[in-house]
Amino acid sequence: MISEKKSVQLLHKCCLDLGIVDWVISPGSRNAPITLTFANDPRINSLPVVDERSAAFIALGIGIRKGTPAAISCTSGSAALNYAPAIAEAYHQEVPLFIVTADRPQKWIGNGEGQSIDQVNVYQNYCLSSYHLNEDDSEELMIETFQKIVGDLFGHKRGPVHLNLAFEEPLYGTQDAVLSYKFNQPEIRNELWKSEDLVNKYLKKKRVMVLVGQMSRDERLEYLLSELLVDKRLVVLTETNANLSHRHFVSCIDRSLPSLDQDQFLPELVITVGGAIVSKRIKKYLRSVPNLEHWHVSDTETFPDTFESLTERIFTTPTKFFRAIFDSLSLESNEDYQSRWVQRSFINKERHEHFVSNVQWSDLKAHALIYEWIPDGAILHQGNSSVVRYYQLFDPIKEVLYLSNRGVSGIDGIVSTALGFAHNDDRMNVVVVGDLSFQYDINALWNALNTDNVLIIVINNGGGGIFKIIDGPSSTGVLEDYFQVKSTTDLESLCKSYGKDYKKVYQEEGLEIVLMNVIAAFQANTFSGLVLEVDTSGVASAEILRDYFNEVNPQ
Repeated sequence: MISEKKSVQLLHKCCLDLGIVDWVISPGSRNAPITLTFANDPRINSLPVVDERSAAFIALGIGIRKGTPAAISCTSGSAALNYAPAIAEAYHQEVPLFIVTADRPQKWIGNGEGQSIDQVNVYQNYCLSSYHLNEDDSEELMIETFQKIVGDLFGHKRGPVHLNLAFEEPLYGTQDAVLSYKFNQPEIRNELWKSEDLVNKYLKKKRVMVLVGQMSRDERLEYLLSELLVDKRLVVLTETNANLSHRHFVSCIDRSLPSLDQDQFLPELVITVGGAIVSKRIKKYLRSVPNLEHWHVSDTETFPDTFESLTERIFTTPTKFFRAIFDSLSLESNEDYQSRWVQRSFINKERHEHFVSNVQWSDLKAHALIYEWIPDGAILHQGNSSVVRYYQLFDPIKEVLYLSNRGVSGIDGIVSTALGFAHNDDRMNVVVVGDLSFQYDINALWNALNTDNVLIIVINNGGGGIFKIIDGPSSTGVLEDYFQVKSTTDLESLCKSYGKDYKKVYQEEGLEIVLMNVIAAFQANTFSGLVLEVDTSGVASAEILRDYFNEVNPQ
């Protein structure tokens, strides 16, 4: 039995035809036709989540893991607004997400009806497209709308698509329904680009930098870029979130970045691929390079002008682009731009290892111990603010997948996204977050999610540690009360109220013991999830990090 509403019947058929079977549903009356249809279908992986903000981030995590759209559904009114942070993150991270909001008929909007707001195009700045259907719309119009939705969800450009469905009462009527209409994925047109002119431009450059931002693991791209290293005019810079690894890639940008007055390191051309770049230093650095030329390669029609010097928008896959470059290489140049960067990277790596091995207990030491412990095949979910920046200081582990909400880079929804990713996943999922980020998203623990494969590590440095690291807040006079905002919440009581196992450590020996025990339990299939609080609140971690940069990467 499914809803008697024709729009819901078509929605159900469309999702089954397209394989959109992961649904995160928040309770409510107005979305009852959707809930009873999808929650009662054994072909649908439905998950009830009360908090709409957490629900949307959970769906985001599912979509990141599976690479196909997950769907969210909620009732009308302010419930829909709670989806907005995750929708914005999905939009900027280019993750497909299908948002279905239930609504009251338009005649009641603004006329005193409870639980009603204007929901039409409510996410218009953060969606690829938005659609609205009334209950009395023709079946022809409904089918046409769903065909457009399919094209948007599975086209070149990836991101959220919103459907707002207005329902009249009664809401709970059901019927047997068999629809003969068939929805199909659209054919994706081949990328067309003129390679000859760009290849010739490339061959004339003496110093080329390839900078890779956030992306899923791409072994073909990794192989092509490693092959391109035969061209000594080229250097490849990556971050952990790029999920690419090679010993001659410069993978720790912040610990390797030279000063601007060292002209021999300045590129003539920067080629970027992927999404967000964490390092503020490299962005500031490249924005200051005179006469810089910037090309961005993308098959999603997204071309950010990150350094205010974008000259080429190259619409193709990165693998096709770099294959064309490799096939046309001329190795006659005497320029060895690559080795300057790689040598500097190796020297600074030695300084890094010396500093970290001798550093006192601090945020840096805690992250170093976690880094050494992370098992092969694990997923590392990095919190925003200071956490994700710390992990840019450590060489990426090839067998680890690095994830982070760097589309908008907010602290909301970090744990929910990670738990959505980890749900029904059999790998070890390690979530490293700050104490404020963890508490901000505490409703992530309030759901029927499988957490037997999840270790949540909360770095409790006494509040927003990032504000002690970045320039500015310490000079305001209100650092602790309005920027850092120290929390007095007892995390142990908080975790136990959600039925989660909890431990706390205060020094490196305790951290090492707990981490070793987690590995042993996970390998023995006896691990049932854990929240581990790592207390560094009494340590001057910001000063230690400044000492780190002064010693490892002096300018």
